[in-house]
Amino acid sequence: MMESFGFLAFGFYYFLVFSRMPELIALRFGHSFYQIFISSVLCMVMMVVNGGLSRVVGSKMSILLIVLHVWYVASFPFSYWRTGTLEALSAIMKVLPLAFFAMALVRTEKQLRSTFTIMRAAMLVTLIFTMTAPVSENSDNRLQLDGGRFANSNEIAVYLLLGLPFWLHMATTKRFPMVLRILAGLEIGISIFQCLRTGSRGGLITILLLSVVLLLASSAINRLKVIALGIAVVLIAVPLLPSEVRGRLYSLTGETHDGGAEGSSESRLALLMESLKVAARHPLFGVGVGVYASAAAEISSQSGKRKLWQVSHNAYAQVAAEAGLPALFCFLGTLVLAVRSLWRGRSIARRFPEMEELATMADCILLTAFVYIVNAFFGNIAQELFYYLVCGLAFCCVVALEARYSALERAQTENVRRAAEAASTVAGTTPISSSPMPRPLDPLKPTSGNKPQEPVIGRPKPVAPETLYGDVPWARNPNRS
Repeated sequence: MMESFGFLAFGFYYFLVFSRMPELIALRFGHSFYQIFISSVLCMVMMVVNGGLSRVVGSKMSILLIVLHVWYVASFPFSYWRTGTLEALSAIMKVLPLAFFAMALVRTEKQLRSTFTIMRAAMLVTLIFTMTAPVSENSDNRLQLDGGRFANSNEIAVYLLLGLPFWLHMATTKRFPMVLRILAGLEIGISIFQCLRTGSRGGLITILLLSVVLLLASSAINRLKVIALGIAVVLIAVPLLPSEVRGRLYSLTGETHDGGAEGSSESRLALLMESLKVAARHPLFGVGVGVYASAAAEISSQSGKRKLWQVSHNAYAQVAAEAGLPALFCFLGTLVLAVRSLWRGRSIARRFPEMEELATMADCILLTAFVYIVNAFFGNIAQELFYYLVCGLAFCCVVALEARYSALERAQTENVRRAAEAASTVAGTTPISSSPMPRPLDPLKPTSGNKPQEPVIGRPKPVAPETLYGDVPWARNPNRS
């Protein structure tokens, strides 16, 4: 009962955060009514009551997250502008619970499936909002709103792209009716169009790379669907884009006369080089979380160079420059751990028909991580809610994989025991209950310490039992209860 209530609190919190509902309500009524605060307090209480806090603390993911944020705080005395860093740390602490709430309150496959539904609903609200809200007049025809989080076109692009894998799950899962699967495909197409409307070149690169990944990882039928969607986008969506937006996107090919887009590309390269130099000068604690622009301008002034007064537009350089190389190591470590655990887990799940949908959900979270990792090269999103979403969902998906695998193993052991009892009764031998229980023939049990092999994307080859585990502790340990 308490576990169900805890998940309801978590679902309400996640929907509010990712649908931007408090922002919409504030625009309509002038006040958000503290929805985020109330729901987060409920989640914190349920974490303690359900014992979720103790389950999370010992994991590698949570340890890396804690160390990262402790280092953020430790860099505070070395900040160029401590007031600004204090404000940035306060903002980070508001989104950090996104990861820990998912880790503590999402424990089963059913809850993970419901989380996907919550994310789809939240992203649908966001999509409708971007389609109906008035566009800023100073946006050069790019999709950009007058205020709030979506006053930044690149932020809208990241938001919409992160929602695609959750709709892709519905579009490719046979459990859903055909009508819903078609609607999911329609939502994906509209989201891609809205993403292109932002004029975000980082978003366009992500769409292209995501298409390549899907083509490599999909079956022949799904490849045709991806190709058909791509043709529809090129023939229908691109001509509908404003000419200024098309010119900005075409600047990636170098065949454009849009001087603003070309200047933006050169400016971003200069900002990246500047951030790398700042990181090299302050490798241990950086210049202070959230105050890179001010610190870099002061450093440039001291060196007699022109002040740029802009952020680095690269999440990895952002972390290194603001909090030092140890923070960058922890930041990258969480992403590597998330991707590696998901990949190993989905590779094992693909070998069991009962775990097919779990494997698909793991694939979708991997795609979400891929979207974030690629977009992190083009924006300061290291301390945004997208990062904590990836960490939290990766953790709870691996937990759900472990729980389902353990249930299948127990069922197999029970079936072997019953078969052995039946055979001994027919043969008139000693009942199995008084004899040593035979070990089940489990294709996942390791028999040697050979180095694990990587399966082919989307189509794992039949390999020896000892090659299936890699670094998945719950699948490697034969003695766990």
